[in-house]
Amino acid sequence: MKKQIRDMNLKELGGLICDALIVQGIHVVLSGGSCVEIYSRGEYTSWDLDLITNIMNSLKKFVP
Repeated sequence: MKKQIRDMNLKELGGLICDALIVQGIHVVLSGGSCVEIYSRGEYTSWDLDLITNIMNSLKKFVP
């Protein structure tokens, strides 16, 4: 049984989103506070996911 989104931790949710974007050909990198939270093992808490990408390559996926 798959884990529900509401039950995922930040790392799991970030992975899910990144995997879904990769399937669409959009490659992103986690950055910002959420990245610090994961690498600090929870010493810092963030409530969002900041993802960065090469904007020109990503726009080609959304704009015909």
